[in-house]
Amino acid sequence: TKTTSDSAYSKFDPYLFDIKGEYGHGKDKLFKSWGYSVKDSQYLKSEIERQGLEKYISGEYTLGKLNDKGQRISITIEIERKDNNSTVTFLSGWMVYPNGHVQLTTQYGESDDIATISIKEEDLKLIPKMDARVNEQIKAEFDN
Repeated sequence: TKTTSDSAYSKFDPYLFDIKGEYGHGKDKLFKSWGYSVKDSQYLKSEIERQGLEKYISGEYTLGKLNDKGQRISITIEIERKDNNSTVTFLSGWMVYPNGHVQLTTQYGESDDIATISIKEEDLKLIPKMDARVNEQIKAEFDN
């Protein structure tokens, strides 16, 4: 099975940039402070999908909740700021499905303390295949 990723355009326009003020999540303020606008929605969608797929395949993610809907994971995304010559990193949320497909659920995590995250390669643990039994074994290690 070929691994794929996607995200709904509506996650960016109208949701992320909240043009009409319907969502009240404040995520738009962060992206605007980095120089992005609703006009950048397609670029952000494509770039986050690209990095999400690349990092999922290479095992650069953190396991989240597992339930009947699927396995949630978090992936750190790094994008260039448009307002200066630097980058910003943030946590994105994904759902992993049994067919090797990952789908973006949130482009920026809800907690204020996760806007900038640095991950060292030696801190990552490669999980060879998604299997609920492996996830339960990992969870059991932390529960004990």
